[in-house]
Amino acid sequence: MFASTTLFTSFLEPISQRRRIFWLEVIIGMVILSGIYLIFQYEFHYLEGILFALLSALLNGMFVVLNRNISMRHHPSVISFYEMIGGFVFISLFFAFSGTLSAGLLRVSPSDLVYLLILGFVCTAYAFTAIVDVMKVLSAYTVVLAINLEPVYGIVMAHFFFPEAERMSAGFYLGTLIILLSVFSYPFLRRKFRQKLL
Repeated sequence: MFASTTLFTSFLEPISQRRRIFWLEVIIGMVILSGIYLIFQYEFHYLEGILFALLSALLNGMFVVLNRNISMRHHPSVISFYEMIGGFVFISLFFAFSGTLSAGLLRVSPSDLVYLLILGFVCTAYAFTAIVDVMKVLSAYTVVLAINLEPVYGIVMAHFFFPEAERMSAGFYLGTLIILLSVFSYPFLRRKFRQKLL
């Protein structure tokens, strides 16, 4: 479902920048949706999760487009700092008001603390700041297209760490293949399309 962000972004970015819709982006987004349909068709028992993920993809598309617009006016570190603080405050409030915040969550072993710091600073804060910085040069659509590979890394890593738990249907893998082909073919198709216009 994460990959559907590309389709949402193909409409949201032109609207925010008041430019024409680039139909190649929409077509790539639709092809990605067909891959998602294949996954959905064979994994129907995850319907509620799929619907929430689609909503999340729409909000993610809006977030990336807004970040792209803001990145032209402010330093990436400043943007990331305020967004991370905002995320921390809202999640803390959610835990506090939902009654799921307990002292047990705050007890962490020294080795877990090291892993959490690596995940927090290197894999989240640094990576997020780098993405915001890259958006000064690349379009929001291109950034979202590249981020689509994130779940693929996750699937590959999960296969090695939890091989017995990561068995999915053939439709899942076919859908994933379609998504990957779409991501990797976009730069070549875009270049050819622009050459024809020239």
